[in-house]
Amino acid sequence: MTLDEQIGAINQLSREIDQTYHNIAQHFNLSDNIFWIFYIIYSSEEEITQSDLSQKWSYSKQTVNSSTSTMVKRGWVTLDLLPDSRKSKAIHLTEAGRELCEKAIGTTRQIEQHAYSRLSSEKLDQFIDLFKVMNTHFDEEQQRMLGADK
Repeated sequence: MTLDEQIGAINQLSREIDQTYHNIAQHFNLSDNIFWIFYIIYSSEEEITQSDLSQKWSYSKQTVNSSTSTMVKRGWVTLDLLPDSRKSKAIHLTEAGRELCEKAIGTTRQIEQHAYSRLSSEKLDQFIDLFKVMNTHFDEEQQRMLGADK
């Protein structure tokens, strides 16, 4: 395979996994953004704030605000001002949100665990290492060619 063909194959595979997650979100009648916010909250042992979603997870502030606003309206989360903060808000699951997460994200985690357990631990470690390296190279090239502006 040529480099262009390899890049095309990688992009196609990336879109396929994105589509699989999209299908799971749709199964539970969730938008992709809300699904991933639920996933992050449910999978984290630490409190997640709206700014965490923007900074650590690369969501725009507008996406975070819009999605969490919808989640509040549907009774799935509350936004609670952090102590010693004027505007940083933690996202907490309500009972309804927790139940939905247990179904949607709990099922997703089981799917992931079954799928990834088909690979050896060594192969998964290799995959993670290569993914990190490629993300770093890709970001470096993007910054070099397009500038550091975000």
